Amino acid sequence: MHGGTSQGQLNFILTWILYDTKEEQAMTIATNDKLPGGGIHHVAVRTTDPAASLRLYHDVLGMRIVKEHQVPGRRLVLLDTGDGSHIELATPLDSAAPVNTPEVNHPLQHIALTTTDLTGVIERVRGAGYEITVEPRQVQLGETLTTIAFFKGSAGELIELYQTTDRLVVNHK
Repeated sequence: MHGGTSQGQLNFILTWILYDTKEEQAMTIATNDKLPGGGIHHVAVRTTDPAASLRLYHDVLGMRIVKEHQVPGRRLVLLDTGDGSHIELATPLDSAAPVNTPEVNHPLQHIALTTTDLTGVIERVRGAGYEITVEPRQVQLGETLTTIAFFKGSAGELIELYQTTDRLVVNHK
């Protein structure tokens, strides 16, 4: 960088230049007390051509592959967008899966919001009258143990709540 300015310092300066007021600046560092620890964990994109998707997200856009694994019915690849949020590419493994339905043909599978209080948030969502489509449950994703739950948003979008529970100990003998 020029004159000893690091890329991180430059990004910080540019972020602050983009905002005109102190209120707009504060919005970038504000917390959300209704979604503790909140933020976008990942946006899941359904793909039937994983090579083409990886070419775009990894090769062209430079996203780093951070995890690959299979769950029943699909292969998942998690890519870091650069700020710690992710794109999750989901490829169906079952060739007998239904076709020509809105859910199958729409590439946006779901939006996953991270939280440190999944139980409290899902109860707030339930209390507000939203349909819970998957009750909270623990799942093992590779070496990571997480708790997830899903609900339908006001426009019918599927929203996942995602809380990392623990890192599993793997014994490599």
